[in-house]
Amino acid sequence: MSKPEAHAMDGHIASSAHTSSPSHDRRTRRRVTWILALSLMGYPLLGTLVALTPYPSFVASIPVRLSVVLLSLSLLVHLRPRDGFFFSFRSIRLTPLRCTLLLFWLVYLCRLMWDWQVQGMPEAGTALLFFSVVSLVPSLALLGIAPWLWDANAFARLAFFAGAATSAIAVGATFLGLAGERSLIEQTERLAFDTVNPITYGYVAATTILAGLIGWSEDGRRRPLWTLGFVVLGCAAALASLQMSASKGPVAALAISLLVLGVSQRRFRWVLAASIPLAIAFVMVPMDGMLGQRFSEIDEDLSTINRLMLLADAAQQFVDNPFFGHAFIESESQTYPHNPLLEAGMATGVLGFTLYLMVFLASSVRLFLWIAGRAPGPFLALLALQYLIGENISGSLYASGSLWIIIAMIIAVTTVPHSISSKAETTHPEASANTAP
Repeated sequence: MSKPEAHAMDGHIASSAHTSSPSHDRRTRRRVTWILALSLMGYPLLGTLVALTPYPSFVASIPVRLSVVLLSLSLLVHLRPRDGFFFSFRSIRLTPLRCTLLLFWLVYLCRLMWDWQVQGMPEAGTALLFFSVVSLVPSLALLGIAPWLWDANAFARLAFFAGAATSAIAVGATFLGLAGERSLIEQTERLAFDTVNPITYGYVAATTILAGLIGWSEDGRRRPLWTLGFVVLGCAAALASLQMSASKGPVAALAISLLVLGVSQRRFRWVLAASIPLAIAFVMVPMDGMLGQRFSEIDEDLSTINRLMLLADAAQQFVDNPFFGHAFIESESQTYPHNPLLEAGMATGVLGFTLYLMVFLASSVRLFLWIAGRAPGPFLALLALQYLIGENISGSLYASGSLWIIIAMIIAVTTVPHSISSKAETTHPEASANTAP
């Protein structure tokens, strides 16, 4: 492999392909890394710590959300054109896919506004605020980030530290009884507190394992031996958390991600070998345990049965209101149906359903090409695959900020900005081999 090709695979294009200064790029990379880290790993860590205190959950939620918003706004200001205002679409190349995504956001915002102001649903106002702050602001900030400004290694380190700490604290606090009545292990038989639910611990654990197995090794550098021991301990804590949370989605998403990595890239096939002990550990879990029961007795699992009923009710409300949708939540359960595609149809009708389906399919194709093309790095690609799977089987349009952040990342990484695309293709044609218009 030639040096230019290796350089392009890391997601960096030579300085001759763009005009921003190195210091400007470093500041942008730091902001992007911290937005990702706080959005995906910030609240689980702080929420777990708050569970050990008498304080309510918003003590953890508000600082994390506010930090993400401020970082995102600073990034938008940092990237704005010199002659532009606070935000300008000139900093985001309006490709057909980006326009489709922006149009869906507009349609969905109209639904939330309608339910809040016309149908008199006060919870729609809360959902509108949450969707705008947690989803739209960081997603808009990340949507225009050039492929070479995503620092996979820095994010892998942050994600691993945060995930390992979250998993270790949650498991330790549960075994030692440090959270008292705030621990829900006795009621649910799953790792959970009144601040953080089991599926969140599952995805944090899966991200930690991916970061430990892949993120610290993808740059090809030799690591000190002590770091290997640290990674093993962190992955062990994450594995314990994944097992105790007993969430099927994160386990399936992690297994698929590791399988795709091993099949698509020869240099990471050792990950499959390293994953064998993890697979054996889960297979050997006593089937009378919660995780084993949820897989072996899936047709009798109460959570699965309730989920299927919720999906059926949401589908019926979509069929009954095909043009404009019914409401942003399912009317019987008064919650989201845990499937964003069906939720889009239920909330916004055929138009929103079609727009979201186009965004999801296009993002999936781009993600497949990203993984196959090995740019800008497997960790971010596998992270995107894990969350794209997870959010589309248990997520929500308004309550899952990670869904939109991951979609924004996929679109941004696989698109060369218009202002430098022709010059990049001329200078480094291999840099645009894995991007799409």
